[in-house]
Amino acid sequence: MINMLLDIPTQESMLDIGRVLYGVLAAILFLFGADLFDRYLRADKRTRKDAAYILFLMLSIGILAYAVYMVFAIVMDLFREYVSQYSAWLSPLRYTLVILIIGSFAVVAERILAKKKKKINIMSIFLLTGTIVGLVNVITSYQGNYIAILDYLILAFIGIFAIYGFYGLFHILLKQMAPQKEIKRKMQFGLSAAIIAFGGEAVQLMAPASNGGYWVLGVLIEILGWLIIRHYFLSIRSYGEFEWKTGMIEMHVIIAETGISLYYRRFNTLNKEDFQGDVQVKMKVPKEKAPRPSTDLVAGGLVGIKGMLREISGDTGNLENIEIGEKSLIFKQGDVIMALLLTEKNLGVYHAILEDLVNEIEAKHPKLATFNGDTSKLEISPIVEEHFGLN
Repeated sequence: MINMLLDIPTQESMLDIGRVLYGVLAAILFLFGADLFDRYLRADKRTRKDAAYILFLMLSIGILAYAVYMVFAIVMDLFREYVSQYSAWLSPLRYTLVILIIGSFAVVAERILAKKKKKINIMSIFLLTGTIVGLVNVITSYQGNYIAILDYLILAFIGIFAIYGFYGLFHILLKQMAPQKEIKRKMQFGLSAAIIAFGGEAVQLMAPASNGGYWVLGVLIEILGWLIIRHYFLSIRSYGEFEWKTGMIEMHVIIAETGISLYYRRFNTLNKEDFQGDVQVKMKVPKEKAPRPSTDLVAGGLVGIKGMLREISGDTGNLENIEIGEKSLIFKQGDVIMALLLTEKNLGVYHAILEDLVNEIEAKHPKLATFNGDTSKLEISPIVEEHFGLN
């Protein structure tokens, strides 16, 4: 059935359609890359140093580079009568550009994933080797000495870089940065759509422009893939949501009414300068070597602050967060307990995690309402480690 439909238009008309679709694909890539780059430029200068923004900056550059590659391909197809004398080496040059684009992602992914920083990584060696093979292919093709095995080697390098780079992006975005469930789901859909885009590119490679029908089909599939990727990536309001793990300072889990401390954990070191701002908070920070700091006084003070602010505001609801200088103290209260998290920024991911955390702690400890003060019988630490991805 597909063959019948694809055979209806003439071969030349299908090629014309394919060229138009190439232009559409290039426009989508330029627009997508520009959108990602614009987010980086609009971010606060301090935020630009975050790993998430650097990673998405690289993505924007890679997508823009691929758009330039598409323009390169369009010129070759639209003006092939003028560039026909160069076509023998222009095609190998295009694939060398692909090696450089995809290989760069694989190199960066390996450097981020490597537990021990190495001066030279395997992907760097592969990229150098693949680039040399690509250039040799360009030179030999230019001289009229076509060597088929070089094409297979180039495709092998592209495949290795694509698989490793794709795995690296998946691991970094979904595992290391560990976004909240909603954002993780969007990223999963977006990255899965990359398979569709790469599938469309594979169809084009297997069915070159001389086979117009299947070539057009491949371009359409690739356009669909990139549209889905763009939709899900741009639906994320802020890439700062990926940086929540590095922004956690300390957390308290307390009895909401009495302020009795049930659990305390410090994530990052507190500096006195960090708390300079509109609200001044003074507290004694326990020494790091203490086995378990006494936090009842701190917890009771926080409950007092919460109650005082609620009285001043006249609000009968639960306090959500307090801004302390450049820091944020986030509250989430359940039926019995309350979790308080001191963070660098007030990100939505913290609110979602704390809400799930409070619900699970209360579900697994139904007798907290009559808590007798023996925290050794509580199993809060495993729950915290699970929800914050610390295990």
